[in-house]
Amino acid sequence: MSNIENNKTYLLTPEQIADVIDFIFTIKLKKKIKKTCNKKYYKNQYLKYAVEHHSSIPCIVRTYAEMLKSGYIYTHNPNDMKHANRLISYLNVYTNKKNQKFVDTCFEKLEDKAQEKYDYLICKTVGRLKSFRSFECKLRTKIATSEILLELLENAEAILNTKYWQFQPEELTEAKKYLEKLIEKNKMDNPIRDLSGYRIIVNSYNTSILEEDLIAFIYDFVPFSKSFFNERGFDILESKDYIKNPKANKYQSFHFRVEILEMLTEIQVRTFRMHDNAENGSSAHKNYKDTILQKFLKTFLYEISGEKLSSNEHIGFLKEIALPNRVWCFTPKEEIPTTPSELKDFADMEFLASIFS
Repeated sequence: MSNIENNKTYLLTPEQIADVIDFIFTIKLKKKIKKTCNKKYYKNQYLKYAVEHHSSIPCIVRTYAEMLKSGYIYTHNPNDMKHANRLISYLNVYTNKKNQKFVDTCFEKLEDKAQEKYDYLICKTVGRLKSFRSFECKLRTKIATSEILLELLENAEAILNTKYWQFQPEELTEAKKYLEKLIEKNKMDNPIRDLSGYRIIVNSYNTSILEEDLIAFIYDFVPFSKSFFNERGFDILESKDYIKNPKANKYQSFHFRVEILEMLTEIQVRTFRMHDNAENGSSAHKNYKDTILQKFLKTFLYEISGEKLSSNEHIGFLKEIALPNRVWCFTPKEEIPTTPSELKDFADMEFLASIFS
């Protein structure tokens, strides 16, 4: 890929090398995903067997994991064992209602503490646990990514020296460094990164309060929340500020993760405007989350379960499992309207309906 003019070689920059590798990786990942979406793919056969012989999610997941372990003697793929182990980890979280209750209690206490500190606000909460379908999709994608990156690193010289481009030794060294970084970043140590999650939505009944003021509150509330969890011995793992640094699809929110017992919990703090955009606007999940693999798993699980599962059990596959069904909202107490006429003056009626219904 190096350009040669007048007998002078111009080496690619690290950024250009990264672009080439990302391009090759994307092509290979698409092929891998297409293979995974084949109904004859061995993991899909295992999953089909598990669903045909069991009706509850715990039994299905356990059977599926055991089949992956047993199948290792034929596939010799160590990622099948890792896949099975992660499924068991998911199952432990899914079935451990005491831990879920403990996490929920922590957030209730945070709510009370916030009430004391911000006496001009009221707050409510919502929590969720990833559905099995979402978790399985994420796990398969992570495994596929891991396998492709390792293949690229082990065969870097052959892959990067083709009829389309020729890498110089210096470029090849830089490419391997980049691949090693990607492999480290994609480690399967903990793919259950945000198996449970809580969302905090900041809003006000007083329409005169500006978005900038609500954002200022977020940057005050986040350190307060982190201190709350630290004081109780829970580790804050990482923070991501998508408010100052929005995603390409204009998604905005402040994220941080907390490890509470075995529950790795992602906390999202955002204004109501940001939340509305994340649910219905340009950054809505429906616009970017439905990958080929996710669509396939959704359809595949529904098809193989047939009429055997009830509508409630289908929801366990196809939708997120609700923890306490509440929404976190912050709004000035002094501005709470008390009569219908005041409601019209002070509030967004659709927002109020969503809160009080």
